[in-house]
Amino acid sequence: MIRVGKVNIERVALLLPDEYNIATPEIIARIRADFEAGKPFQYLFTGGVGRGKTFLATIISNSIRYAMMQLGISPNIDEVFDNIIHENVRKIYQRYLAIIGGNSPEKALDIKKLIGWVNRPVVLIDDVGAETPGTESAHEWIGSLICDRYDAWKRGRAQGTIITTNLDYTQLRDTYGDRVLDRIEEMYTIMKFTNPSFRRQKREVIEG
Repeated sequence: MIRVGKVNIERVALLLPDEYNIATPEIIARIRADFEAGKPFQYLFTGGVGRGKTFLATIISNSIRYAMMQLGISPNIDEVFDNIIHENVRKIYQRYLAIIGGNSPEKALDIKKLIGWVNRPVVLIDDVGAETPGTESAHEWIGSLICDRYDAWKRGRAQGTIITTNLDYTQLRDTYGDRVLDRIEEMYTIMKFTNPSFRRQKREVIEG
């Protein structure tokens, strides 16, 4: 079962829109099977821009929130959202830079609070590889967060994790190094989004 805070979830219904047709049927089938069995999950969604990775990851996190509230065990909505975290690497890295460049006398404590989500039960880490500026130090810091989440998983704290990235396997290794990639390979089921960009499919072209 998936344990989120004080709640044990034995089954999660994946709340896909009726018209959903973005990810491959094989990806959806695997996620449905895991959720119906109440299995903890660790997914890496990889593929080009506009493939619907973040969209599906958001559907998954919302499905778990809904399952928690349906159980009626966690009536406090703040507890639901505190245990299911969605972080974008671009935004969190900018918040980190603001802390280290600021005048706070407790920078170490501020950084600890900033990254406290790595130990939460369910975490979505969105757009890995898009941290700006894309410097070596930025990649090292984001890589350290991926390793911290790995440590949480080894301790049994990470009940569900989704990483989304536009980078392929080789680019992940070149960006974050063998140490990070080795942990990714052990921890995550890698799901490749090979579908066309759904934004391009929606684009309307009018000629006259």
